[in-house]
Amino acid sequence: CMGTGAQFFFFKQKTAYEIYQCDWSSDVCSSDLITKNTPKAKVLSLGKKCDMCGHCCSMGAGFAQEEELRPIADYLGMTEEKLKEKYFETTSVFEKIVYRPKTKKKPFGPCIFLKCRKIKISRHAQDKVLTNRKCEIHAVKPLHCRVGNCSEHGKELSEWYTSNFLVDP
Repeated sequence: CMGTGAQFFFFKQKTAYEIYQCDWSSDVCSSDLITKNTPKAKVLSLGKKCDMCGHCCSMGAGFAQEEELRPIADYLGMTEEKLKEKYFETTSVFEKIVYRPKTKKKPFGPCIFLKCRKIKISRHAQDKVLTNRKCEIHAVKPLHCRVGNCSEHGKELSEWYTSNFLVDP
């Protein structure tokens, strides 16, 4: 007696909302690399790439924790109280008090620390004006600004920051 067998395979097709960039860009999704328990050193390494283009800072500002204000104040040569008064506003996120750099426009504008300078370049009788956008406190910028940037892992790194520093366990 000879039997016949049939095998059926069912595949669920992903919708546009279920397809992530990592589905086609690599074998390892960045969300697999970054979790709440990812060490800070690894997060800083993944978020290290900053071209200082000013894009991340042009539509808002990150958060600063209380302990990050002293190094910024020292870098700018002022007291912590003066720094808070001049450059930061106190806000609450998930019932946690944080400091957010003021923006140049309300409600969403460039971070107050983003400095834009026009540079005139003359070559061969042609004048060209370039805009140089740079963070004034780049050397001491808050952790949220260091990890929540335009890198390929920016979204996941920002989520790491939120889960570790804004949402109380």
